[in-house]
Amino acid sequence: PLADGVKVLANTAELTALEFADETGARHLVALNRKGGAVNLPGVLSTDAYVAYARKEGEKVTAAALLNGKALTAWGTDAAKLAPKAEAVTAP
Repeated sequence: PLADGVKVLANTAELTALEFADETGARHLVALNRKGGAVNLPGVLSTDAYVAYARKEGEKVTAAALLNGKALTAWGTDAAKLAPKAEAVTAP
């Protein structure tokens, strides 16, 4: 099961960060940053987003996503440039 390989990097009232591998061997980082603002887990994750995600295949970070943030460094790579740019959408 996927949950067997989950490594908890941070688990506080303000920050939850997890790292895990999928069945292909790709590594994933997920961070939930309750108040936003800068957080840093040296060598692994640095972000200002409320929610941050990154995927690493081999030695290359191949995908990222940010919610309400601009900065994301994952495994020493500037991953923010990989994150799609959000567009404001107004519901009818």
